[in-house]
Amino acid sequence: GRFGPGLPRVSDGSLLFLMHLISKMRPAKDGGSRFGIVLNGSPLFTGNAGSGESEIRRYVLENDLLEAIIGLPTDMFYNTGISTYIWIVSNKKPKHRKGKVQLIDASAMWQKMRKSLGSKRKELSTAHISEITRLFGNAKKATTGGTP
Repeated sequence: GRFGPGLPRVSDGSLLFLMHLISKMRPAKDGGSRFGIVLNGSPLFTGNAGSGESEIRRYVLENDLLEAIIGLPTDMFYNTGISTYIWIVSNKKPKHRKGKVQLIDASAMWQKMRKSLGSKRKELSTAHISEITRLFGNAKKATTGGTP
């Protein structure tokens, strides 16, 4: 079933939503699917070994579904300053990406908004988005210092 690998704590539906999206992917034999989902840090870190969260992460990794994780700056979303991540999930990875997960640290790629919206004080510029896209496409190491 769609939640076969395990069930996370009832207080956090992020991994349930991730598993739901995975269950909706087109089979690899039919061309496969790729999607991106914005999650907070809890799906990366919560749950002890053998817990539902840990088993879901194991399922995603053992089935080679996670293509990349992009760490975003804090203060990107209204009314929360938490760290967020874009998970790129795919069952149609190119050969050079098979068995690998690309990690992109884009946490320093931001510009200050002219006017804050609640806790949202930072945004990605077009240049930052282009740099993140380039890094993902080329599977290269990120530069430091926050400049594209």
